[in-house]
Amino acid sequence: MTEPKKVLCIGECMVEFSSLTDGKFKRSFAGDTYNTAVYFKRLFGDALTVSYWTALGDDPLSDLMIEQMKSEGLQTAQIQRVHGGAPGLYLIENDEAGERFFQYWRSASAARQMLRGVDAAEFAKVCREYDLIYLSGITLAILDGEQRQTLLGALAQAKGELLFAFDPNFRSKLWSDIEVCKDVMLQVASLADIVLTTMEDEWELWGIRDAKAALMRWKECGVTEVVIKDGGHGCWIDQGNGTIDLQNVKPERKLSPIDTTGAGDSFASGYLGERLLGKIVEEAARTGNRIASKVVMLQGAVIDEPHNNIAF
Repeated sequence: MTEPKKVLCIGECMVEFSSLTDGKFKRSFAGDTYNTAVYFKRLFGDALTVSYWTALGDDPLSDLMIEQMKSEGLQTAQIQRVHGGAPGLYLIENDEAGERFFQYWRSASAARQMLRGVDAAEFAKVCREYDLIYLSGITLAILDGEQRQTLLGALAQAKGELLFAFDPNFRSKLWSDIEVCKDVMLQVASLADIVLTTMEDEWELWGIRDAKAALMRWKECGVTEVVIKDGGHGCWIDQGNGTIDLQNVKPERKLSPIDTTGAGDSFASGYLGERLLGKIVEEAARTGNRIASKVVMLQGAVIDEPHNNIAF
């Protein structure tokens, strides 16, 4: 039997309150890299061992969150516990097109201390235990400068020994200095093997509206494989033949989304899982599109348990 590939997702899991049709809110747990971790396991099962690295408090909500992670099949041994800490919280509301609007309460989130006191060399050893490391711009944004450099330093030490995939997931409110954000993104670009960006992020952060220009910018920074997610238009992929040869991989059908929360996160799980298991980029992109098309038709970032076995 083939040994499962090992994945480590790094980031923040939060308490999510999503709006229901009767004006009430449903509580669940979510967060960009956590959502991806959950869908990794739901989609690929025993083919992947998925661990999550974050920091949580010692409060009841943190305990419930860890139990939920375990119920999803995630490995939780890497989670740090902060005495007196608690997870962050956010609220989602949607417009008629399914577009989401967020309110956050995360300034004191325990996840902001996930690498406090951790040595870069020691964390590099942890990273080397995995086949794939996945994190996002949100992961980097919530860390202070010292922890951010610990993370990037560890990835630099482990470069070439594993796959490092990154989603910029730019959130302007999380960055007090946009120039610092750009500098961090460039540091990541020199380390990442795979970047999954969006046309929206490319415009907001770099002022780029063209998919080819966005691809070239990441490639020139050293990224090997770039995927540009483009909402309902699918995604743009590079064929990897040594030239800039973009292909648009469209969704199988046009949708009217109910809730776009988690679309990019679920896409990442499908794409990266397939790539890790040896599929070509086009097949991986089609899987990512297919999964995201299911997720946007249901409420919340992570599909409710009754939909856990939905045919992706």
